[in-house]
Amino acid sequence: MTTPGPQSDFIVQEPLILIFVGTSIGNDLTTVYPSDVYAAVRGWWAGTIQPYEASNKLILARNTETVLGAFRAKRWIPCPFDSSRWGFIGEVAELQAQLDYVGKRIPNEFRTQNPIRYLDPK
Repeated sequence: MTTPGPQSDFIVQEPLILIFVGTSIGNDLTTVYPSDVYAAVRGWWAGTIQPYEASNKLILARNTETVLGAFRAKRWIPCPFDSSRWGFIGEVAELQAQLDYVGKRIPNEFRTQNPIRYLDPK
């Protein structure tokens, strides 16, 4: 059983980081658990992530067209086997962030080849 497609595009309401976690997680949100999404989004990201820029931003994990999860980083850590990459230790974001973003469609202007995109409210 698959979930219906996303109902609407999300609106950027706070500074956030949109991270593409690939299509391996899939679009069926009934079979995806927050721990799966967290494992996919938490790291290790190449030089496009700088901890000082990423601090205090909501982190959204996405596949091709849908936000799969929303997280808050507690701490950014360097990759133990490649110092140019970073990951984070965090937790599932608060309920309001989940309602505002998870399951929503990625607006077309945010679908780029870059796997990491910093967004600010307009």
